[in-house]
Amino acid sequence: MRVVCLAITLLTVPLVAAPKVSGSASAKTAHVEGPRVRVLLAGGVNAALLEVKGPYRVIRRDCDTPTLLSGGGVGKRYVIHGIDCGLRWGEEFPDVAYLTVVPTSPQTHFFVNGFQYTGSISVVLEKSGQLTIVNETPMEDFVKSVLAVKYQQPVSREAGAALAIVERTRIFAQVLENQNKGMFWDVTAKESGYCGYGVTHNNSGVDEAVDWTPFMIVQNVRGQDSLVDLRLPLSKAVELASRGCDAKRILSESFPHSTLGLTADHASIR
Repeated sequence: MRVVCLAITLLTVPLVAAPKVSGSASAKTAHVEGPRVRVLLAGGVNAALLEVKGPYRVIRRDCDTPTLLSGGGVGKRYVIHGIDCGLRWGEEFPDVAYLTVVPTSPQTHFFVNGFQYTGSISVVLEKSGQLTIVNETPMEDFVKSVLAVKYQQPVSREAGAALAIVERTRIFAQVLENQNKGMFWDVTAKESGYCGYGVTHNNSGVDEAVDWTPFMIVQNVRGQDSLVDLRLPLSKAVELASRGCDAKRILSESFPHSTLGLTADHASIR
């Protein structure tokens, strides 16, 4: 599968070759959210403890035009569950089977059964009366979370940058693949090892590696049927970095004839 790139490949090379320079690039694009990932947090559950800290709005989604149901300026913490005629989350939402709680401030965060998340939280009441809960979060935050669990020990700047690009590539490819299938979510938290925002900032260098390589992906890998299956072993990235290879060289050594691109410039891929 070929990932369609929304930027000129050559523009990404200096950022990979010299991550120390990409800090300024990251700062310039800090306001750009890029693609988002829809993560299945739970399915077939009777209830969940849903908390929002910060200003928010509740949007109805099971209608032709999304409509505002409620909102608040501080936060809210209640168990959400189904009722005979809809959903209840501290207040009742009659005849509502699909709602999304969205932030209205960059400082707003969500907690589902104690796990912290960025982005938004959607809750669907299935015909069985059980709930499906999905977190839609910026892809950059998702990559940080997954890598923080995978690599808890510090890694060098160049090795970390290469690992971040490969992980982002895999996730982006999977998002595109599942969207083409018309799925309600792109990945599951269980299969991807996603534990939300709370596991980030663990001093392993993961957050910095993602920020040094904003939106960057590998593409056009020869002999690779699907970029979802792209892998870069930690040991190989560390070994090549110890030989003096920068992130760009690590990737070219690991995936000959590959090129680099960006997931998106300004908007979601949807």
